[in-house]
Amino acid sequence: MIAEYLIRVGADTDRDIRIALSLFLLDRFKRNGRFKRIFCPAGREAVYLATGAAMNAILGDIDLEGVEPTSWMKERGYSLASAHVPPETFQFARENAKLLKAEIRELSADNHLCVTLSGAAYNISYGRYIKAGGSRGIFSNHFLTYVRTLFSKTDRDRDFHMKRAVMVMELGLDILKPFDGMLTCFLLRPFPRNPDEQAYYRAVREFTEEMLALEKTQKITPDKPQEITPADTDRIMREYVDGYPTTETLGEFWEAHKNGGQDAIRALLEKRRAARLKQTPESASDT
Repeated sequence: MIAEYLIRVGADTDRDIRIALSLFLLDRFKRNGRFKRIFCPAGREAVYLATGAAMNAILGDIDLEGVEPTSWMKERGYSLASAHVPPETFQFARENAKLLKAEIRELSADNHLCVTLSGAAYNISYGRYIKAGGSRGIFSNHFLTYVRTLFSKTDRDRDFHMKRAVMVMELGLDILKPFDGMLTCFLLRPFPRNPDEQAYYRAVREFTEEMLALEKTQKITPDKPQEITPADTDRIMREYVDGYPTTETLGEFWEAHKNGGQDAIRALLEKRRAARLKQTPESASDT
């Protein structure tokens, strides 16, 4: 069914863009002289916290603006951070919101990156909208109407846009969070009248594979090239990171790429798989 397909594409896009964006930001922050001068005294952990905070802010899971939610939003359980965001990451984001916003907004100069992130926002949000029971009818697809009027400058369309935004958020406050995050950071780009979910996911997947390959080759000597295979990429994304990188997993992931290569990554995968089996005895008994 088309609805199931859209939900799956949204979930896959969500997982992959978090991995790619985390690696992209981590590499950027590690090489940013101004950023390092501020955070190096706080220790290496601060760079990972900054990466997690920035990634979640871009995807709308942390509100760097700290705007007081309306009573309507409070009634529906609005929070300044999504439930999966670690408390230490949220605290870091709140304490360093001004610097993080400045760093993130510099990404707006990279149009190719912004187009990729915008496509990811569309897929993630549309998948959440469909999963929450949103209509896909020709005259009742409130999400698509929201997207089509997003950058309109006429008063009529803006009013129409706000009404559709409320209708979508009635289904779930998390649905439009990726749009909110990227609008706040000036990263969102206009969409065509008929957005292409498959094209958006292909762009996200290419970005993910590019970042995984980059982190791998940075440690390899020129006379001994190696590559991460697509199978390795899938295994890392699906089994190790599990969709939401944390400070701990990001640190291990980065060090494995930098120092140990594929063998270290495979060892981490085995370690994580074994830990999950211990947490679910019934799974272990079936194998």
